[in-house]
This record gives sequence, C-alpha cells and structure tokens, in this order.
Amino acid sequence: MAWNFTAYILWRYAERVGEEKINLTDFLNFVFVKLGRKQKVFFHDGKEDLLRDLEYLAELKLIGLEKEDTDTKIEVHDQLKNVAESLVDLSKRVKVGLMEEYLYRIDRAIDELSSRV
Repeated sequence: MAWNFTAYILWRYAERVGEEKINLTDFLNFVFVKLGRKQKVFFHDGKEDLLRDLEYLAELKLIGLEKEDTDTKIEVHDQLKNVAESLVDLSKRVKVGLMEEYLYRIDRAIDELSSRV
C-alpha cells in the first residue's frame, strides 16, 4: 500500500511546487530529508524502493518518467489526483489514527515548502 502514499505525496508535492514535471532528485530530497528526517515518516526502505513505486505509478499511467542527461523528470498526470483523493477519503471513512497522522505529517511537510523548490 506504500504506492498509495507515494501517489499522495507526489500529487501534493507537484501541486505545491506548481509544476507538471518535477525533478526526481528534488522529489527524493523531499521524501527522505524533509518528510523522513524532519517529520519522521518513512514509507520506503531507500531510493530503490521509492523508484519501484514510481515505476508502478508509471505502469498505471498515473505519471510519466522521462530520463534526461542529468536527472529524471516525473510528469504528473491528472489521474494521480484521483488516487490521492481516494486515500484521503479512505482515511476519513475508516478512521485509522495512524493513517490520519501520516497524512497530517505529509501535509505539514508540504506546507513547509516554498511555492518553488
């Protein structure tokens, strides 16, 4: 189920930075430094684990992965929002405290970002 949280994090991150294509390196930094170290929320064992989630989201056609010379760009498709919203809806319906806490911490880390990373 970590891919659902990856989808939520990616959607909220892209929404905050205001770009349809984001640098993988910037997103990795957000996930492992700002969300992981600062908010103490970890959904992935490491970079490879997160990349597997991103590849799965690409297989579902929720994102596109474009390899460039120095970095990979993640193109966020509109359908990713549906997955993100379904996770929020699920947390409201089932009232699982841990899930609500995860979403709160993700949102807090997103809110701490400037509008441009």
